[in-house]
Amino acid sequence: MSKPFTTLFWNVWFDSQLAASKTQKLYGRLDDIIATHQPDAIGLNEVLADRDSGESALLKHLEAQGYHTFFAPFSPEKGNHMGGSALAYKAKTAVITTHELGPDTYARIRGYPGHTIKLIRARIPHAGQQVQVIVNYLAHLAPYNWSTHIKHHRAFRSLVTDSDLQAATIIGGDFNQFRFMPTLWGAKRHYHRATGSLLHPTWRLLGGKIPFIQANYDHIFWTKSGHLILEDFKVLPRWPSDHAPLIARFTTHHNR
Repeated sequence: MSKPFTTLFWNVWFDSQLAASKTQKLYGRLDDIIATHQPDAIGLNEVLADRDSGESALLKHLEAQGYHTFFAPFSPEKGNHMGGSALAYKAKTAVITTHELGPDTYARIRGYPGHTIKLIRARIPHAGQQVQVIVNYLAHLAPYNWSTHIKHHRAFRSLVTDSDLQAATIIGGDFNQFRFMPTLWGAKRHYHRATGSLLHPTWRLLGGKIPFIQANYDHIFWTKSGHLILEDFKVLPRWPSDHAPLIARFTTHHNR
């Protein structure tokens, strides 16, 4: 048995990064979560970067906290921004790749065709072994986007059932799939799952400004056949995002 491996997955919400006052609140919240939980890996959705330089102020903030970062850009957003997902990790080295899930239909209807959504796949050394971390994001569930969501889901399902991922793999992110849809994602026999509940949902519309419109879109999965035991799982308060941060602490075991 080795020391725990802790993950944080959070859709930080584009709106929380569009004004300096909002951004400072997001930084402060991240700082508090990091100080309390000391995550070894942080998977983030809806991260903004400068469209010209590719630099993300949010990721620079995490780098100042001692993390290495990786950004997977998707498509243009409000202002001169590019949106995407990101991974931050404490280890000195990691092997990181991206895997295309399919087109960004929401970008196309906003006048930005040709962009794609990607997941991030990382192999991170930890206590003498390798932990694989995947940051996922599927097309949101809307009538015009449903077929795209299915394409993303199929690409995701094809990847996560690969034999190379069946030991010590942790997957998290905004899946835009409800808690009651486990058969849709199609890998139930390979992974455990943790998400929110009725009283503690992972998403509220506009951050809760419109009551009772909520869902459990955000999930963490971990391999059943690998060497991970979930020691603790928390759905943290969502402020200042519309999605809640998910904290999971795992005990990792060496191969025998």
